[in-house]
Amino acid sequence: MTSTELVKEPLSGMKSVYGVWSSGSDVKCGQGSGTTRNKRWVEWDNVTLIFDCDNKKIHIENNRINWCQVFNIDLDVCPFPWKFFTIIKGYQLRIENHL
Repeated sequence: MTSTELVKEPLSGMKSVYGVWSSGSDVKCGQGSGTTRNKRWVEWDNVTLIFDCDNKKIHIENNRINWCQVFNIDLDVCPFPWKFFTIIKGYQLRIENHL
């Protein structure tokens, strides 16, 4: 989401939200799509998240289940700078820089 936007609920109403719900649905412009019964990750998975600002894309990948999703970001809806946030219940998140 854009860095100037405050996080509020419901997140599904926020046009600048892109990513994946824990249910496995892709989220584009705040709307979930592509429902699935399979979660995109579980405890101890290594998930790769790449912010490709030059090409206006977010790339999310989980090698364990051979899954990858690339989101093309509409800068009219979600201008720079972007804000990253995550909601994790019962797990922990460790961010590593592998440049």
